[in-house]
Amino acid sequence: MNTNRGIMENQLEKYEAQLVGLKSFLKELNDKTTEHGTERMHFEEDLWEAEHNIEFY
Repeated sequence: MNTNRGIMENQLEKYEAQLVGLKSFLKELNDKTTEHGTERMHFEEDLWEAEHNIEFY
């Protein structure tokens, strides 16, 4: 039982780190595209993918 708990805790740490990275990426993507006036159609797929991955993690 303790082995399973250890595995789950390791996965949780990994997913939390990925979530932090995704949130940072999403913020930077929004900030830079707004700063440069980039049309949404040029980054919409990346935005959608990041938001979908955040929901997953």
